[in-house]
Amino acid sequence: MRKHIRSQAALAAFKSAPAYVQLLTFINALAEAAAGKAVTDEVHVSAPVQSLLDALQQFSNWVAEIPPATQAMRYGNKAFVQWYRKLGEASAPLARRLLEGGSGATEAPVSAEVASAELAIYLTEAFGNATRIDYGTGHELSFVAFLCAAERAGIFGAADRPALVLRVFHQYLELMRLLQTTYWLEPAGSHGVWGLDDYQHLPFFFGAAQLSTQHELKPSCVHDEAILEAEHAKWMYLAAVRFIRQVKKGPFSEHSPYLNDISGVESWQRIGVGLLRMYEVEVLGKLPVVQHLPFGKLLQWSDAPDDGAAPPQAGAGLLPGDEYDSGVRRASFGTAPPSDQPDGRLAVLAKIKADKEAAAAAKAAAAAAAAASDAGAS
Repeated sequence: MRKHIRSQAALAAFKSAPAYVQLLTFINALAEAAAGKAVTDEVHVSAPVQSLLDALQQFSNWVAEIPPATQAMRYGNKAFVQWYRKLGEASAPLARRLLEGGSGATEAPVSAEVASAELAIYLTEAFGNATRIDYGTGHELSFVAFLCAAERAGIFGAADRPALVLRVFHQYLELMRLLQTTYWLEPAGSHGVWGLDDYQHLPFFFGAAQLSTQHELKPSCVHDEAILEAEHAKWMYLAAVRFIRQVKKGPFSEHSPYLNDISGVESWQRIGVGLLRMYEVEVLGKLPVVQHLPFGKLLQWSDAPDDGAAPPQAGAGLLPGDEYDSGVRRASFGTAPPSDQPDGRLAVLAKIKADKEAAAAAKAAAAAAAAASDAGAS
């Protein structure tokens, strides 16, 4: 496997890579599979899905066995290195077990040895970095790459997609929240208040898909703590907002202004389409995020038989967000077509910046007035 995205030119070429279409189409398909379904709904759980769920539960059990180390700094607890070492040891055997129990209907004709090695790499990279002791959307992308590659290797099929979202991805989120709050993983590449969330993006996209067919819970319900408490076990979006409210202090509008703003959007459908566009720009379109993504036989950089030594050329001059690749299947939560309307996200960020500048100016003016008053009194 190789990491090809090392420059802005390679990043632009990524939009024409087979892996880009494979990943984005898979993410669309997962959202479709979750649309209208609660986490608590009954879904088909195949033997490979159950095997992966059992492994995630084992990963969670390790946290109880490896308590956080006593150290002066809050973030980056060094005990995470020990937990991560166990993950590295377990990833390859787990990949082999999953391949043995799969359907065998592969989209990518590769040997079991190659497939297990590639799957183990994606899985190991999905839980953070043991050197920096951090976690972010690049690691979340690696988990989705693992699921996508596993489907292409014949481990999962289309019938497994509801369970991959509502059982597997949900359990992955629960595990990551446990790791974040136990070992205080640093946010990798966080935009602070200028981003959607410090750590993840897809719980909001999949969560919007879940909520898209019901009419009782409006997007504005994220401001009602009673609803968050009562409904978070069913809806991924509400669980993500509830977790943010638990770990961040202060008004929601200040620490999560983007989530606060989109709570005023009239429908979950529109939120979902916007969040996927944002995912293309802020995750798949950001060099610091995707530069760590490796490509191999399951997720290919090119169609060349040498595993993609040369970057793809078609569309290489495009930047993420300029156009939408025709190879990505449009769906109910698929990629939105190009629009003449201004990017609402940019308007939100501009308003946040203007509000901060206005507040700073008002504070400075008040301080100057107070100083002038003191000088006059003396």
